[in-house]
Amino acid sequence: MWHVGRMGSVVVAVCLAGCCCMFPNGIFDLTRTRPDKKEIIGIWHANAKTLKWLKEQGYDTSSVTTFEFRDDDTFTMTGMPDCWREAFENDWQKTFESGSGTWSLEEDEGYWEIELRFERPPWFPDGVDHTSLRLFHQEPPYIARTYVDPNQFNFLDFERQ
Repeated sequence: MWHVGRMGSVVVAVCLAGCCCMFPNGIFDLTRTRPDKKEIIGIWHANAKTLKWLKEQGYDTSSVTTFEFRDDDTFTMTGMPDCWREAFENDWQKTFESGSGTWSLEEDEGYWEIELRFERPPWFPDGVDHTSLRLFHQEPPYIARTYVDPNQFNFLDFERQ
């Protein structure tokens, strides 16, 4: 059995606090219970923080990036900046992509996400592309996130309108 002691407890508390601050919304805020489908259906827009970050990266933010999730499990993505698929900043062309396909709520390691399945998207016209948006918060309104570079804590957040 470990005996941490008073100073050790302070160190552990500081480390945990630092971890939560390093991860925007905190890793502990990942959605842990299955959301109701009706809380996902609708139009989701890039939030103000995401638009600010995109502008800082040189993207034209005059057109709003959106996802429309429909009740029939289909979706449309409009105006997504190319950084969502490109791992390195020097690969970004500062263009925008659109696509459509089907969506579902899926559990991944105890957390919920919106799984996206694109049918023959422009960036992969000969096949199917899968990706997901991680959900944050334990109750609505949720945030749906895709990571641009998790090591640098760069991500795109979307909120339902």
